[in-house]
Amino acid sequence: MPQLDPVPWFCYLLITWLIFMLLAPNKIMAYVSLNKLNTKKAKMISPQTWTWTWQ
Repeated sequence: MPQLDPVPWFCYLLITWLIFMLLAPNKIMAYVSLNKLNTKKAKMISPQTWTWTWQ
């Protein structure tokens, strides 16, 4: 029976796992760090206190 011959199925499994292990981490890591912080453009905003007239 050809279904029980492991050689072609093992080859397909091996190729699939190689593709998965080489391409998937790059795709996943692209979604993990979407917003990269840019410290050169970041500026500190000083909080301004409000003066309440009814206090």
